[in-house]
Amino acid sequence: MKKILLYIVSTLILVACSDEIPEHHQPVRAKRAVLAYMVANNNLDGLIMQNIQWMYESLSTAKDTCTLVVYYKPSESNQYMKTAEILEFTTDGYGRINGQTILSGSSLTTENVILQAVHHQASIGIATDPFITLDLHPRITDKIERINL
Repeated sequence: MKKILLYIVSTLILVACSDEIPEHHQPVRAKRAVLAYMVANNNLDGLIMQNIQWMYESLSTAKDTCTLVVYYKPSESNQYMKTAEILEFTTDGYGRINGQTILSGSSLTTENVILQAVHHQASIGIATDPFITLDLHPRITDKIERINL
């Protein structure tokens, strides 16, 4: 009787012990990132907005996780955005962008694409100020010193 009890207890102990490491689930990360820099200080603003819509359409066909990040500085006449912003679109590869159903058909408009983006306020600085970028080479150290003061 003692041998049977000892056998059952030792079997339970051996079965309960395992050298397996529990699975750790990594958060979903984009396998690819696409960065775009677009400035429309002219009459090409409408065409650039169309390009953002086309990039959204291409992203919607992705079969894997992907992130599209667009820095966009609109012209003064832009009806959707008034200041420079960073637009972020992330697809899960399963028909959703930014946690929402992919726009298609008549719902795929520039306005809806801009509304579906995650908006980040862009800080105007050296890389985005046209007066600084025009004469960057001769006085770059002078401008950096003034910024750091």
